[in-house]
Amino acid sequence: MHDEDDLRTSARKENPKIIFSNTQFRKTWDRLDVDIQPGTAGTELEILKVTEAEYFSQTGKILDQLPPSAEVQQAAHDVQARCNGSTPVQPDSVPPAN
Repeated sequence: MHDEDDLRTSARKENPKIIFSNTQFRKTWDRLDVDIQPGTAGTELEILKVTEAEYFSQTGKILDQLPPSAEVQQAAHDVQARCNGSTPVQPDSVPPAN
C-alpha cells in the first residue's frame, strides 16, 4: 500500500518460519508501516514493525499480534539505513513496470 498524499507506505510479507499447531492457524505475516514527516532537523521516518499470526474462525479472519520477528526488525533496520544514505543502493529485484 502506498499513500502519496499522506506520505505513508505499508508492506507485508509472509513469514513461513513462524508456525503454530492449531487447526485455525493459516500463516504469519511480517509488516512494516512507514510514515514520513517533516522534522526539525530534516525528514523524519517512523517505522512500525509488526508480526501477526493469521487465524480463520467461523467469524472470519483473526490477526493476533506477536512480538516483531527478527526478519521484520532487520527489514526495518535496512529501510532506515537506506533512507539515511548509510548503505549503497542496490538494484531492485523487481523489474520496472512498462
